[in-house]
Amino acid sequence: SVTADKLADGAVTLQKLASTAVSVAPTPNALALRNAQGSVQDGATYADLKVLRAGGLYAWSPAVNKWLRLVKWTGLSGSYKGVFADLYIHHVVEQSIGSRLRARVGTDGNGGILSPAISIANDYYAVITNAILLQTDATTIELWAYFPGRTAYVSGVVGSNAGDIELTPGGDVSSLVRDTAPTPVSGGLYLEWAAATVGQILPGPGYIVAASRGTSSGYVRYDNGIQIAWATITVGSGSWTYPAAFASAPQVQATAQDTAPRLVTITSVSTTAAGILRTDLSGVTQSGTVHLYAIGLWK
Repeated sequence: SVTADKLADGAVTLQKLASTAVSVAPTPNALALRNAQGSVQDGATYADLKVLRAGGLYAWSPAVNKWLRLVKWTGLSGSYKGVFADLYIHHVVEQSIGSRLRARVGTDGNGGILSPAISIANDYYAVITNAILLQTDATTIELWAYFPGRTAYVSGVVGSNAGDIELTPGGDVSSLVRDTAPTPVSGGLYLEWAAATVGQILPGPGYIVAASRGTSSGYVRYDNGIQIAWATITVGSGSWTYPAAFASAPQVQATAQDTAPRLVTITSVSTTAAGILRTDLSGVTQSGTVHLYAIGLWK
């Protein structure tokens, strides 16, 4: 009985509705305000406490390797205030969870920044590989993430006990992504996950802050700075590029798999790759399967 065609343009606006008629939470007998993706913008508030559900599909073209601001908190001032984010970031075409991003910032009794922390954990697919907490002025904090791809679905929750929370809307964000990381503001917080100290990283499950696994290669990064990488490759004389770079040259071990005796020599070691030479006992190069392991520091 009521259709869009029967309504005059502008007949129904937020300004004309009663203040309780529209709600960002799915309360009974109220219109539900939906975001650009059609999802109800669920929220929980109590006094100054706010917890919002994040959710949206982000896409940009044509380039990859972009930075995107996901959350902006404003009004972070006064003593014992804080904000947080717990986000799941999925690769749209993968069936399993991609990256988990966590961030915390608080203020002490004098209103100064207290114990900022950030962490990324990658399950199977690294949808994001870095993140930054940035203070743009005395009362504003932003959370940025670095995406090697060009699409991502973000879900999770963000919260605050001060000011407002602004979530970057989903959809085409080609005009919002950028090639370079946001720059620090003089005197403000600037915490980058890839450069954070152990005390600035939130412990993940088993204190693993990042991991990636595949059928023939993978790595694990721990919050104390240790990284373990492994791979199985076919090589005679060549190199192994680690699945994730080390901060300094790691210790590398190699074992040949064959039905006859074989030797494997590590000819060089750098932060990103190791040289491999596989031979028979007389020194003649023999291409074949080599199992590789490296352990060292990632920061």
